Amino acid sequence: MGELDATEVDADIDRLVDVDDVALAGEDERFDRIGVLGKGGMGEVRLYRDRRIARFVAYKVLKKTLENVPISRARFLLEARVQGQLEHPAIVPVHDLGETEEGELYFSMKCVRGVTLRQALVRKDQEYSLRRLLSAFSSVCLAVDFAHSRGVVHRDLKPQNIMLGHFGEVYVLDWGIAKVMHDTDTPTADPIEIPDTADTQAGSTMGTPKYMAPERKEGSASPCTDVYALGVILEDILAREADVAPELHSIQQRATAEDPSARYQTARALHDDLQRYLDGDRDLEARRKLAETHASRAEAALARAERDAAARADAGHEIGRALGLDPSNLRAIRTLMRLLTEMPATLPPGAQAALDQHRRERRKRILAVTTIATTFLFAMVPMILAMGVIDWRLFAAFVAAVLAAIACQSAAARWPDSKSMFILSPICGLGAMGLLTTSLGLLGVVPAAMAISALAWRMQVSRAIHGIGILFISIIAVLAPFVLAELGVMSPMYEIRDGVLVLLPKMHGFPRTQTLITIIASTSGALSAAVIYGRLYTNELRRAEERVHFQAWQLQQLVPPQVEL
Repeated sequence: MGELDATEVDADIDRLVDVDDVALAGEDERFDRIGVLGKGGMGEVRLYRDRRIARFVAYKVLKKTLENVPISRARFLLEARVQGQLEHPAIVPVHDLGETEEGELYFSMKCVRGVTLRQALVRKDQEYSLRRLLSAFSSVCLAVDFAHSRGVVHRDLKPQNIMLGHFGEVYVLDWGIAKVMHDTDTPTADPIEIPDTADTQAGSTMGTPKYMAPERKEGSASPCTDVYALGVILEDILAREADVAPELHSIQQRATAEDPSARYQTARALHDDLQRYLDGDRDLEARRKLAETHASRAEAALARAERDAAARADAGHEIGRALGLDPSNLRAIRTLMRLLTEMPATLPPGAQAALDQHRRERRKRILAVTTIATTFLFAMVPMILAMGVIDWRLFAAFVAAVLAAIACQSAAARWPDSKSMFILSPICGLGAMGLLTTSLGLLGVVPAAMAISALAWRMQVSRAIHGIGILFISIIAVLAPFVLAELGVMSPMYEIRDGVLVLLPKMHGFPRTQTLITIIASTSGALSAAVIYGRLYTNELRRAEERVHFQAWQLQQLVPPQVEL
């Protein structure tokens, strides 16, 4: 007779309601043998129909070849008596213990229908979701804890020995190698009454290696060894999921700690931690709905942000609440992306204040460098003296302008909010270089140096009108001496003789050696200043670019990889 599957057993239930078949039957004709439900090392499980009660029952029958093996009979009797005395909803009740007409040792029990946890894990369908499996596993933990309270250690917990019924039932099966601990630590428990001759005397390391705690391999058995097996079963359940909450991993790792003292000391403690996680998970749908409400409010706040400056802050607050409730809420994430990447026409006051502070710090750095550059301009004084001063008034005005520029720039660097110092600084600096045009003319190093200086000052102002002012001052400084000369107020600065442009110096002369040295030094200084200022602004630009791209990348990490925004 072959093994029956669950569908055959369920289909046969319909025949049990036959009124003619419910008549009281005699003891000899009470049970009809239907078939074999399964086979194992100790024997087989058969399906019988109880004609008197009109129900199915299962018979676990010891193999004939083991009937005369004392240890095998002892283990079989132990299983029947342990399972029979553990009256718990998740432990299959035992009805009877005896011998069949053929002299086979058996015990009968409730016939349970469903799939084993191992089969459910292989199926990986929605019927056996992670939540359902964790709930079933939680019930297993309580059943095992109940057994421990009665002084019984299962010693062979594994997915094959856990049955999931079609209507929410959960059963812990196969107590064949259970160990009865006569020195139970639970004083209120009624210990299992098993004769010493029926307790296991050998083979204490029997079990399934994957689910055996390290100390079990040395023959030790305690409630902690069952906790370890439960932890490995939990690991099997979690392994079928791609994304598992860290709380579950933490529970599983504690249950399977190598050191027994580091594990949960009871199966109930494992159950309680798991139940706390499940209780929180029950609120998940409510949190998601509330998160969606906050995400909707965030969208509405962002929509009115252009006409209401405070609305952007409201949108940020609502996004924070939405993501706090549900970090995967795509609506809130999309709104956050818009909030951070779409620039408003006018910055909010708080953002503007932060930007102004950043600009002040940048201005201080640039003014410090500019002060150093202007100090090098003062190095022109000994060069002019070496070339020979022609007009001491112009020379004195140049020296005064340079010193005033250094003083104003130093003060502006120290007090970047001082508008007067910030305005006087470029006027004095550009004025000093403008005075050099009276001797060096409009060509050469002076206009280049003035262009670099004007650019440096322009980069420090944020308003267009200020930039126009810097441009206006620069043009006046360069062209004023030339215009005055053309108007006859000053003597001419240039002459054109036979197609040759001749420079007519006013402040100093042009002896050959000193002039060449001055040209080389001033040109080198102008190029150095250009490189220094260029590096300053390149660094600022690079940092800004890195910050923008980093923030964009970081925002992308909020979005699951498979989702397109």
